[in-house]
Amino acid sequence: MGLHSPRIEELATRKLRIERPELAADWDAMRESLRRHQMMVRKQEQELKQARERSRGQSLAINRPK
Repeated sequence: MGLHSPRIEELATRKLRIERPELAADWDAMRESLRRHQMMVRKQEQELKQARERSRGQSLAINRPK
């Protein structure tokens, strides 16, 4: 059994890859594109969060009484 799918889905996927390799290739390309997009979005969100934390830290340092 696969990690995320039942055995029947794994067998169906194998059969599809054998009988319709072009369809499987399209599916693989679509999934890879989706993974790349999600990774890019997460990276942008992380960079934005870090930038906010840096600017917040700078503003706290400026407002700190001496």
